[in-house]
Amino acid sequence: REREREREKRERKVSNSRKPKILNNPLIHIRSEMHFQIVYGRPLIICSLVKYADYTTLRFPIFKNSVDESIANITACHKHLVEWSRKAGLVLNETKCKALTIKKKNGCIVPNIPSICNVDKMKILGVTFNSKWTWQDHFDNIMSVASRRLYVIRLLKLSLPRKQLIDTYSSFVRSILEYCALLFLTISSGDSCRLERLQKRFHRTICGPDCECDSFPPLQERRFMLSMRFFRALLSNTHILNHLLPIRSASGRFILPARRTKCRSNSFFLCACEQFNLYVFKT
Repeated sequence: REREREREKRERKVSNSRKPKILNNPLIHIRSEMHFQIVYGRPLIICSLVKYADYTTLRFPIFKNSVDESIANITACHKHLVEWSRKAGLVLNETKCKALTIKKKNGCIVPNIPSICNVDKMKILGVTFNSKWTWQDHFDNIMSVASRRLYVIRLLKLSLPRKQLIDTYSSFVRSILEYCALLFLTISSGDSCRLERLQKRFHRTICGPDCECDSFPPLQERRFMLSMRFFRALLSNTHILNHLLPIRSASGRFILPARRTKCRSNSFFLCACEQFNLYVFKT
């Protein structure tokens, strides 16, 4: 009987290994050449493939002078991805494929790819990107999630002391507001005020309206602190992202490149290098 059971287990393993695996949540991002230059400092030639734990991202530039050729490259890469998945024993779940076109003007051409729906916003690793290249939709999402947890804090206030309530807020609410703080180092004053008002609501709920304790520091200061902490780690030559930093002069200052657009000026690397030159080498 034991031999029969072992043989059945082996047959089940063989049958399961022959079944094609489903590749869930593949995402296709279509962005213009300008935004690639802003974010990465150089335009992409054909395609860039980025793999995460549970989905795959394809990024394409769309050139103004050759729109038809760019759309043809997108379609060809999509077909190649489908064929490659089939040969590798995977099944591409095209019902979950989405295409996001990040455009500067309303007249930008949106490529039409068969079996893939075009969307105006998309969440990538917890951060919501939209077609206008703004953080409005992302802050709307995190504000909605954090506001729903205010009711839990009110219920826990009946049974927990203030210190444990502050720890609960730091774990379940502030962690959401500070997620990917590097991206939001230079957000607008309006978005920053929205986050500060939400934190004040939790502060009043936990400590009362007249409390002036320092357990709730401004989120803007914490974003700056977390960003500069990460930047100091980038200064090490052994860091994997050290090559993205600008060139340094003989004195140690960073030589900042020309910035023609606001998006380029507000990027993390340039802002962090500017703050480094300002505070470290100030006279």
